[in-house]
Amino acid sequence: MERPDGELIRRERRRRGLTQAQLARKAGVAEKTLKRIEAGHTATPHPTTIAAIAGALNLPPEALIPSSAGAAAA
Repeated sequence: MERPDGELIRRERRRRGLTQAQLARKAGVAEKTLKRIEAGHTATPHPTTIAAIAGALNLPPEALIPSSAGAAAA
């Protein structure tokens, strides 16, 4: 699995009115882990971590991963 889009995670979290601590708790991950993912400091988080965060945001995990076509266009 590729690196998730930390900025997208941050936007979706804020759109739902959640703090990092609240989303981390809801996803069952450490707040430090979520902070590192949002900041782009985690090269490749475990797929279950991404799935948990996506689930807590009511999104499919692939929604948090930039597409290779989108990355090539950027």
